[in-house]
Amino acid sequence: MKNFGKLALCIAVLAVIGMVPAYAQEESEQRGEHQGEHRGEHRRGDHKMVDLLASQDLADWDFFLVDSEVAKEDVWSFNDDGVLVCKGTPMGYLCTKAQYTNFALIVEWRWPSDPGNSGVLMRISGEPCKLPHCVEGQLQNGSAGDFWAFHDFMIDGEGVTVREGGDNGVIRGIKKTEAAENEPGEWNKYVIVARDGEITLRINGTVVNQTTDAQTTPGAIGFQSEGGEIHFRTIRLITFEDDEDGDDDDDDDEEHEE
Repeated sequence: MKNFGKLALCIAVLAVIGMVPAYAQEESEQRGEHQGEHRGEHRRGDHKMVDLLASQDLADWDFFLVDSEVAKEDVWSFNDDGVLVCKGTPMGYLCTKAQYTNFALIVEWRWPSDPGNSGVLMRISGEPCKLPHCVEGQLQNGSAGDFWAFHDFMIDGEGVTVREGGDNGVIRGIKKTEAAENEPGEWNKYVIVARDGEITLRINGTVVNQTTDAQTTPGAIGFQSEGGEIHFRTIRLITFEDDEDGDDDDDDDEEHEE
């Protein structure tokens, strides 16, 4: 049955990749108009895609910074091209207000000058802190595609390591299988598919990592400020169920696990 689960995940990944060009075409044809209930929202069958950058408004995002006196707008901003710019200091993260469990996430990022560190945080829950209870798809230059999980967030997979991380609790990690990043200054694309306990990372068309038995706690999706300016020109979310608060349909979950 585990082989069936892996086959189902592969089909989901391929389906998501096939959906991206169609959604991009619709976005280009209808840019500036309101789609569905919110600008940047599209629906196709049982899937909903939301362009999380469409509003160009930081008020749509929550955040945490280790320096509470620093404003969100002092770290993150939109440039004239609609690109989300993160200065990289102080440390923290920008995150969605809604919570998600099963989804596909398409992220395009680049390091405009000296490459630094950042990450895509998934299923964020618990008390906000510099490295919250979540699983991270690493964006650090040279290490993009690694998994890290903090505060005893459960992940498993080939080569998983476990260590005590002090204030960050028990930390689990899985190294990428190969390097697929472009050179600093060039755009990269993440396609992340989270389906129950399995999360797959694909960079620039290459599958570089996968978790098994990942914790399925619903949580926000975030983007780190962690040293070095980083740009995001695309952040699109495709939900597998019509439930952006992460309360998945029980029957669907049971069918996937069988």
